[in-house]
Amino acid sequence: MWMRFLRECWGNKMRRGLAIPTAFFCIAYLPGLITAQSGARTVSRPTFFEPDDRNRGLENAQPPSDIVLDALLKEAKANELDREIEGLTREQKRVLFETVRVNLGPTAEEDFVVHGKPPLIGADCEWFWIVRVRRGEAGVLLFANGLALELRKRVVNGYREINASWATAGYVGDRLYKFDGTIYRLVREHTEGQKP
Repeated sequence: MWMRFLRECWGNKMRRGLAIPTAFFCIAYLPGLITAQSGARTVSRPTFFEPDDRNRGLENAQPPSDIVLDALLKEAKANELDREIEGLTREQKRVLFETVRVNLGPTAEEDFVVHGKPPLIGADCEWFWIVRVRRGEAGVLLFANGLALELRKRVVNGYREINASWATAGYVGDRLYKFDGTIYRLVREHTEGQKP
């Protein structure tokens, strides 16, 4: 398109005066335009996870990397959740977790939602972990249980709010977590009775 315009301008004596400034404009601003457009493209990552709904959000889940698995096993031991997986080899433990890359906040890190597979689930809920990998170190920022986990649009201290929802035969509820600068903390819990 630009080349045709330049050829037409060069062939027409009246427009010839426009050809040179237009060429300089294109040469000067085209790289910036290309960079701006390519920088605007972001990878769309899931923000809602509901395993009971056709594994929603977990369709492309992968087993955790070594660094993420180490963080999960350390956290499980600290919270005494490792009783469920005692006696298993490292690779047997690895397949009990499925990870999905997400965007929680800063782009200089990798963030993951991790979902546990049986026996790493509750009697009536799923187990979720939020893991951050930054500067070659992984850490668990949150362990939450529920039927669904949502990464909300609202950001606090540079990280998205997280909502975990749950339900039983008699009640429904949700828990809201916010990042405090170090880890996620529960800031609100809501429960209400189910109507028959």
